[in-house]
Amino acid sequence: KALRERHRLAREKRMAEELTQRREAGNMSHRVGDYAAAKVHYTAALKLDPNAVPLLLNRAATRLMLEEHNGALEDCKKALELQPDSAKAYLRGAKAMMLLGDFQGAEALLLKGMEAVPESDRGDIQVQLSGSRQAMRSLKVMEASLTPELTGTSVEARQVLKLVEDMEKLQQVPSSVTRPLRLRAILQLREPGRSSEAVRLSEELLQERQGQGRMTTEVWYWRALALLMAGDRKRAKTALQEAVAATTSQEDKVEERAEE
Repeated sequence: KALRERHRLAREKRMAEELTQRREAGNMSHRVGDYAAAKVHYTAALKLDPNAVPLLLNRAATRLMLEEHNGALEDCKKALELQPDSAKAYLRGAKAMMLLGDFQGAEALLLKGMEAVPESDRGDIQVQLSGSRQAMRSLKVMEASLTPELTGTSVEARQVLKLVEDMEKLQQVPSSVTRPLRLRAILQLREPGRSSEAVRLSEELLQERQGQGRMTTEVWYWRALALLMAGDRKRAKTALQEAVAATTSQEDKVEERAEE
């Protein structure tokens, strides 16, 4: 019996030492910007102690830097199950939701956090909540400034570009939201010197939407305008043909649903 106890204590000591080594290695990797290595170390540490809230939050921070927003959100959700008053879990979870495009969900999580965390931590949550609400207001302003035909004023287009740049610096919203806004603003601005940027953005948007299976008429329309802006009439014509085909496809789907 005494021998088994010594073995148990020795095993626990080894696990504790490995846990410390993994945690410290993860912290060091995160500090020097090697987020992939940091995630590996934190994940290994969590296998030894799955319910360690600090480790979950550290991995969530690492996953945010790696743009693994779903994974970061899952870590924060588990952390909140274990420690419902963790301010960092609310802050990082809400940031992950913002970067996933779930602005209302992020606001709801932060409001819940305002009630759950200690009073000393509410200031940080209030700051992020204000930033989230400002981002949503800015998105509404940008949408109102960009006409469907992109025939609005250059002043409105420049305002949108400034707001997009501010959002990207603060990492408030995902590129899937800012990219089409930036493209539309450049097309509305109609400055020949930015034609190559417009073509690049339209290509990135095409690849993104095709990968998601979310191709729409407007994406092809923006692509055509970007190519016309660059003087590539042949490819612009092809893009317009794709836009017409996409419109026809969407109309067919609507008719099929109506007949069901």
